[in-house]
Amino acid sequence: MDVIDYLSNLESLQEKHPVLGEMEKIGRDRGFPILHPLSARLLSVIAASSKSRYILEIGSGFGYSALWMALYNPFLERIILTDLSRENLELARRFFERAGVLHKAEFVVEDGVEVLNQLDFAPDLIFNDAHKIQYSSILELAREKLDVGGILVSDNAFWLGRVLDESNRDPSVEAIREFTRLSFSYKDLLTSLIPVGDGLIVSVKIKEGE
Repeated sequence: MDVIDYLSNLESLQEKHPVLGEMEKIGRDRGFPILHPLSARLLSVIAASSKSRYILEIGSGFGYSALWMALYNPFLERIILTDLSRENLELARRFFERAGVLHKAEFVVEDGVEVLNQLDFAPDLIFNDAHKIQYSSILELAREKLDVGGILVSDNAFWLGRVLDESNRDPSVEAIREFTRLSFSYKDLLTSLIPVGDGLIVSVKIKEGE
């Protein structure tokens, strides 16, 4: 048994909403890349433990990771799901309705980076699962938009292991490397890379930017 099997066995001990299981099956059947279930659980723990009331998700797909946060964060008042696909968000809307949390969600068919740029309030948590080329731009906007104590969580820190291959110079891989370097470099952020799923980078704003 490896670490992932051990963690997955532990996860199975705790009941989760059946709609999430259905969404996982759809992801497998369609080959649609959703957040790893272990990462989704951790994301939900971060949202609940930080008492995040207002959450923005950039790159929502059909709402799997957002639904985790909506179901298990008792402090949540509003979560904004963004995606360029209207079809994805319509499917997400149906899942949220079936799970009984539609009243907490807003669905925006638009580039999530633009939505973040236009926000006129500070979200408590931003979950970033956008196109990798956009990651550094999202980081800069998040530093501007988040209040002290606000959190940016980003998926695909390992980008399916590609970032570990030093010979891989693909633009998306280089974008993740640069984003990660910046996340650890800024003095206004406290950052950790958590090696679960495809790797989550968690940055907490600890002071105003310099």
